[in-house]
Amino acid sequence: MQPTERYATSLTLTDNAPPAGTRPAPIWLRVPLYMPRVTNILLVVLIGVFAIEVLYSDNSLSPGNDLQTMHDLGAKINVLILNGEWWRLITAMFLHADILHIGFNAYALLIFGPQVERFFAWWRFLAIYLLGGLAGSIASFAFSPAYSVGASGAIFGLLGASGAFFWTHRRLLGAVARTMLWNAVAIAGLNLVLGLAQASAIDNWAHGGGLLGGLITGLALAPRYRPGRVIGPDERMLEDSLPRWAAPAIVMAILAVEMGLFVVALAVQKGLL
Repeated sequence: MQPTERYATSLTLTDNAPPAGTRPAPIWLRVPLYMPRVTNILLVVLIGVFAIEVLYSDNSLSPGNDLQTMHDLGAKINVLILNGEWWRLITAMFLHADILHIGFNAYALLIFGPQVERFFAWWRFLAIYLLGGLAGSIASFAFSPAYSVGASGAIFGLLGASGAFFWTHRRLLGAVARTMLWNAVAIAGLNLVLGLAQASAIDNWAHGGGLLGGLITGLALAPRYRPGRVIGPDERMLEDSLPRWAAPAIVMAILAVEMGLFVVALAVQKGLL
């Protein structure tokens, strides 16, 4: 059975309207939730890639100090991207500089990943993760000349999508949404401030780009709930009113915009604009 969360609302159904002048009885609405699966797969992939980095750099727990390892395994290196190695925008989000870097990002993924995946379902979650990470890589390429690695742009994308979901459904979820929104704002603000304080070691452009990319993607892909089937007295299951074709179309549109921005950044870097 698919898990759900239950919320009360004073929604009035047209087929069960109360007499004039009386207050409608609360109707319980159940929010559909999805079992997190891709979060765990991504976690295994990140740890596995870091193990490869360690082996490739002669068992160093700080492979980021070995520029040859970063070069060979796909770090974001602007001059190589300018020479046509665009794939580094993707591979960089799976690499990490040291054990603390992978540890922090793995922990953050465990915190934010299941929350976003439970509400968005696995494939929308994966789209948010990858589009957020890509947005972070493009922002880093456009504004930072330093080489860069890490999943933090994608994880900031999850944070942005979480905020987008609770903003979209702030009326339905009430105090829960307000609490989660303030948590998202506080976490994002704290991390951005810490990043500015250590600007020489942290790619703030990747963080900011990922956050913005995840926020936009989350707003676009958030389920549009409407009352669905009756599951009990005064109780309805919510269902997503977004057409099946809409979500893939939205993902492709956002990807096209991101690649368009990358082409612009590429042209600027090459002095064509």
